[in-house]
This record gives sequence, C-alpha cells and structure tokens, in this order.
Amino acid sequence: MWSPDADRLLFHLRYWPETGDWTRWVSNLISVRADGADIQLVPSESWQRGGHYHRWAPDEKRVTRNLSPAEGEPIRFVSFRPDGNDRRIAY
Repeated sequence: MWSPDADRLLFHLRYWPETGDWTRWVSNLISVRADGADIQLVPSESWQRGGHYHRWAPDEKRVTRNLSPAEGEPIRFVSFRPDGNDRRIAY
C-alpha cells in the first residue's frame, strides 16, 4: 500500500520458513521509498499472530492493521507508527 503522498510503499511479506515447518508462515512488514531506497524491515513478533490488510493514516503518522494484539486474543484493529512502535488497539 502506498503512503498518501506516494513516497513510501508498505507491504506484507509472508514466506514459509526453511525449518520444514509448513504449518505456519513467517510474516513481516517491509517499507521502501518510491525510488527503491531506504528499505526497512518493520520488526515485530506480533506480525506472527495473524492479520493483514494494513492502511496508512491520511497524515502518514500511523498505520492500521488487523492482528491479534496478544497470543490467544481475537484479531482486532491495531494502529502503530510506520516503524512498528507505539502499537495501540484501535477497535
């Protein structure tokens, strides 16, 4: 998903680990500038707890995504800064 000013692309990357455990994928968010520079892995263990469908806030200060805020909890809408910090339950 492009940021509102089209300066950054944020995408969800899922892949199967090389450990042979085909029952669960590894999930990450990646951020990159429009010119291909400044690639960033948005680190968080919480990406492993389900969820997807991220969206930028119009002011680009936060991203909202559905995921489980803690192991065993239902999936909720959670907002966070583009660097993955300051997670808050939005709904």
